[in-house]
Amino acid sequence: QAFPGDAPLPVPFSVLRLDVGTAREELLAKGHGFSVQTRANTFLLSPARTEVCVDPASAVFALDGGPKPIGARCDRLVFVGEDIYYYGGTICRSTAGLCRLHPDGTSELVFASAGIVGLEPLTSNGARKLLISTLTLDWQFWLLDGASAAVPPLPAETQGARLSTLSPDERWLGLATAPGSEGEGLFLYDWTTGSQARVVARQLGQTLDKGLWRPGRDELWLADRDTDQFTIVKLARAADGTVALDLRVHHGTFPDGFLPDGRHWYHFAGAVYVGSADDPEAAPLPISHAGAETDVPLALADGRLLVASLA
Repeated sequence: QAFPGDAPLPVPFSVLRLDVGTAREELLAKGHGFSVQTRANTFLLSPARTEVCVDPASAVFALDGGPKPIGARCDRLVFVGEDIYYYGGTICRSTAGLCRLHPDGTSELVFASAGIVGLEPLTSNGARKLLISTLTLDWQFWLLDGASAAVPPLPAETQGARLSTLSPDERWLGLATAPGSEGEGLFLYDWTTGSQARVVARQLGQTLDKGLWRPGRDELWLADRDTDQFTIVKLARAADGTVALDLRVHHGTFPDGFLPDGRHWYHFAGAVYVGSADDPEAAPLPISHAGAETDVPLALADGRLLVASLA
């Protein structure tokens, strides 16, 4: 991907494919009439790695070559399977809604709304869903089915809420409700079963801040905005579909993230610390060198933690 200097205005771009094994370069497109900002570019690959999107340029290329222009810069673009969903381009702006671009290049309007503000793909375990958030008079959420194109709304309890957290398996949606008021809390909704539960902040004696799901478990850790208190919420589903909550308040370090197996958490505060998720109040173990300059750690898929440290 080549851009000239620090040009303040959008400029034409080229897309190159590089085979790192052979160092062979292949030009997919050059100055194809699209423009992008020089400092805000990412590539999005489709799940089957057959297409690549240059975001936010609104340009899509099949990896066997050939562009699939959407028509103009979009406000948001995501892959669900090999289909591309987007809003804000010229095709959709005239009809105010969400469009779907198929692999064959055809496009269609799938959800008419002038107030779309967010898209969240839900594709774990083969699902082809898209969570849509809209803002007109109030926040509302919709769940698009990629197979049928049906777009039912989420339960009425989610109206006015904000998407706060999403479980690693993408089943549980955590939606913040009534922030800053007596009714502040978190509405938990499992879209695969319809199960739901509610956490009320004042019953915990805390103001809700960020939440982290523990991998491999229906367990959510909720930080307090003002203190070192945090609450661990365990969700147990009964045979009738109802959900019971086990809430335990703890004091100590709130993690920045979990390792993939969910057994340990990590935290970065000048140094990197690792603690046991089964014993959240136990003293964490520092794993970076004393006095070393340490960067934010990266959790690897194989369960290791990559820590950059400069002594």
